[in-house]
Amino acid sequence: MSRAHIPRRVRVAGHDLRVELVATPRGDHDERLDGSMELARNLIQLDKALEDSQRLETLLHEAFHAVCRIYDLELREGEERVVQCFANAVFQLLRDNKRLVASIQGA
Repeated sequence: MSRAHIPRRVRVAGHDLRVELVATPRGDHDERLDGSMELARNLIQLDKALEDSQRLETLLHEAFHAVCRIYDLELREGEERVVQCFANAVFQLLRDNKRLVASIQGA
């Protein structure tokens, strides 16, 4: 089965973040995560064991965390819920509306 292409870098608000596939991303308290983002290192890490759709949605999720940091949105405790909702919604929007993506790229 062919795996979805995961870019090695993504640009978020002018910052180029490296994307790495790792065995098990860890959080600040050493908890297991599907992905993590460290803006100071310009790095997003994704669990390489995830299915394609989960991995791509997790990449969007971590990119939205980067947006929150870059723009100093200060969502505090609500950030995780907001980021998860946007990641899921935008993933669906992009996946289900390929013509929209092509139109944006051609604008």
